[in-house]
Amino acid sequence: MTEKKRNKKWKITLSVFLAFVLLLSGLAYWQRENIGALIDSQRYSAEERGEQLAQQEELLLRAFSEQVPGVEIHPLSEEEEKLLREGKLSPDDALQIITGKKPSVSQGEGAQNQQSTQTEESSRLNELIGQIYVLRSSFVGRLNGLVAQAKQEYINGGGSVSKGAILKRYMGIASGLEGQCDGQMESLLSQIKAELEKTGGDLSLIGQIRSTYQGEKRAKKAEILNQF
Repeated sequence: MTEKKRNKKWKITLSVFLAFVLLLSGLAYWQRENIGALIDSQRYSAEERGEQLAQQEELLLRAFSEQVPGVEIHPLSEEEEKLLREGKLSPDDALQIITGKKPSVSQGEGAQNQQSTQTEESSRLNELIGQIYVLRSSFVGRLNGLVAQAKQEYINGGGSVSKGAILKRYMGIASGLEGQCDGQMESLLSQIKAELEKTGGDLSLIGQIRSTYQGEKRAKKAEILNQF
């Protein structure tokens, strides 16, 4: 083989290798959240992940109260979250509870609504932020439904289908749901940003909401992966 041919062959081999490396890098970047969730599923216990989520939630609520005067958010209780995910509490009723326009389930229907002193601008922000809470709860509920369905499929199959194959298929479905949820979240964040700009509000709130949302998704994925 001549020197010229050897150089050409080496260049082709190098090009293929570089393309392969770039492909892996691209996949790693695209799947970075799932990779992080897989690491977290082994690194942290369920209790530790729960504590992390609780801390993020506390920071977010504090940001609402400090950076958006007039906004009143009342997160759903565990009982209300369960009712929403089971379809026994409608998204509209959940939104009414979160924004303080309707008493919580634990208070009962006879409870009086609190008098609100919100301005038109803060009321609009309250509505948008409330929609984010409903979206998050609905998304988690649909994920839980997929997990239950995947487990039942494995049981019904008597182990004839591997957990890995079932997980791969349902993760594909879950990724589709995640894409829908991400799109709706970004739409709500765009609307919140527009309202904050209109009122001269603190735009750093957008980053805090997005960061909390990403953290919750990662923790939920870690929980699901840990089960399999």
